Amino acid sequence: MVCTDFDYQERSRTYDVRVELAGEFDIDDPLANRAIRYWPDIFGRRRNGVPARGAMEDSAEGRQCRDKSEAEQRRLAYVGMTRARDRLVIAVPPRFPRDVWFHSFGTDFTIPTTDSLRLPNGESTPSRAEVVEAGASQPEPLPYSPRWFERRERVNYPAKYVQPSSVDPQDRASVGQITDIGERVVLKGNAMADVGNGLHAVIAAELVNPLPDAQAVARAADVLAGHGAAEHLDAKDAIAIARRFARCLKEQFQVKTVQVEVPILHALDDGRVVRGFVDVLAETEKGWLVIDHKSSPQPPSKWPDEAMRYSGQLATYHAALAGAGLDVVGCFLHFAVTGGLVEVCVPSV
Repeated sequence: MVCTDFDYQERSRTYDVRVELAGEFDIDDPLANRAIRYWPDIFGRRRNGVPARGAMEDSAEGRQCRDKSEAEQRRLAYVGMTRARDRLVIAVPPRFPRDVWFHSFGTDFTIPTTDSLRLPNGESTPSRAEVVEAGASQPEPLPYSPRWFERRERVNYPAKYVQPSSVDPQDRASVGQITDIGERVVLKGNAMADVGNGLHAVIAAELVNPLPDAQAVARAADVLAGHGAAEHLDAKDAIAIARRFARCLKEQFQVKTVQVEVPILHALDDGRVVRGFVDVLAETEKGWLVIDHKSSPQPPSKWPDEAMRYSGQLATYHAALAGAGLDVVGCFLHFAVTGGLVEVCVPSV
């Protein structure tokens, strides 16, 4: 480790913007007892023969600023000088001018002059001092010999993070059981993204915190309005969708517990990372069910084709959860608007 610049002429920080603490620090109110202090530097480079500047810098506040600056310099020097593992080399000039920051150490033993440096506690540490004479002439420059980097073809690497919904369909996936759980509800307009987001939120709220009829509808109305879907889907219909889905989980699968919007983070073998949320993770006696809501208005005849489109997404969830040690026994798409639950059989990991 080599340390230099001990002869650096410290720039006074008296004229910097500073935050001053006038009392005890309160972690519950961190801005209390604090003030911003700023003295504009109206003197520029004029240092000598300027009584006003001397009076300001020699005042109690000026000395306090100088002391803080010197303390900060000493802290930085300590960090640098204690990083050395085997040997510390300090490069200094033959003499130190009066106004260099080295003097803020307030000690005369810091720089070794012999083969042993005696410390204030009486201990000694091996040292060595050497005077390096600067050459009278500059060495001849090396001949100019540019070296060009080898040109390589541009490589387009895949994105680091994988969105489950963007994963291609699985060739070996197939459609399993198809369950009709209710009638299609009426949608107004074509804002399917807003409807999907709002309906996801309504179903999640009803699954984890079911409310009496009036309160549930009022909450659903607020949720749909927050997602810009209130004018496209009636709140009563949204609650009906959530409740028939919950009833299906209980009656058909005897679900014990339900988790919603479960985050997953799964590192793949190629260095990419799967990152997303599972809409519903339901626990049964046999294992876990992975369920993803879709607001597609496609009729039941189109459910199998739609389900296969998202087989890659479900397979990604299956792999991530299996990697976390969960026994996944089924993957499903919930066609919330048209009232269907379609099983998608994906390859095991």
